[in-house]
Amino acid sequence: MNKLSIFFIYMITAVTISLTAQTHAAELKIGSFNIKSFGTAKASNPFVMRRLAYILSRYDIAFLQELRNKDQQAIYALKSELEKYTGKNYSIIISQPLGRSTYKEQYAYIFDPAKVELLDFYTYDDGEEPYYDTFSREPFIAQFKHKASEEKFVTVGVHIAPSFVMSEIDELIHVYRDIKSRWKHENIVIMGDLNADCRYLDEYQEENLIIKEDPRFTWLIERGTDTTTAINTHCTYDRFIATASLASRVIHSKTGVYNLMRELNLYEDEAQAISDHFPIELTLDL
Repeated sequence: MNKLSIFFIYMITAVTISLTAQTHAAELKIGSFNIKSFGTAKASNPFVMRRLAYILSRYDIAFLQELRNKDQQAIYALKSELEKYTGKNYSIIISQPLGRSTYKEQYAYIFDPAKVELLDFYTYDDGEEPYYDTFSREPFIAQFKHKASEEKFVTVGVHIAPSFVMSEIDELIHVYRDIKSRWKHENIVIMGDLNADCRYLDEYQEENLIIKEDPRFTWLIERGTDTTTAINTHCTYDRFIATASLASRVIHSKTGVYNLMRELNLYEDEAQAISDHFPIELTLDL
């Protein structure tokens, strides 16, 4: 092989590596995970914490639900465990305790500040509690900028109350309007445990949701996909709902459910110690 041939092979290889790096830089991975009553008990369990850190390391942004620790020590312990596992620094924002009764939950976004910049965030205001509000746990909304592409997008995280699934899911249209009014934004993804299946929402009810019929929105985790860790259940509780502009950027081959039982080789009781839900994940090409 002459020197000219070697030069051309070198150049082609370098270009290929560069293009591959650019492709990966443009991708952004978002996870949503109901980690079931996450508080001091789970935070003190090394088996659970190590596996949660491994799972969360998959995501540039992770939306977490069912935080149950007022002083927030548990979620900051999880952040520290994640940083120890990855060797990277992460940022976190946490909602106030949410709920109509004495039972409260908090949300959190944990994200990689090397990949995204947090521009703003707020908790949706749906009226005075406990009688005039629409959501049992109001959506937690954040606006991010992807640093590699400078694309802006909005995440809407919510844990829908099982007793009010249809009304709360349809109310998300008003959340969408609020975001557009506030930030003039169309790149929006709604995520979380919507309790959108089985005894809380049957197939007929789902098809008659206003937001399901609205062409501005695309549902990305289809009914029939199991998002639960219990062997005797098969329910699609957890969902992504994206606006049309953001749905066009979804990499479908890298979007779905992360089956932690299969991927981490866990027995059912081990998986249930982590959560009764699987994480769902979404990859965007920005």
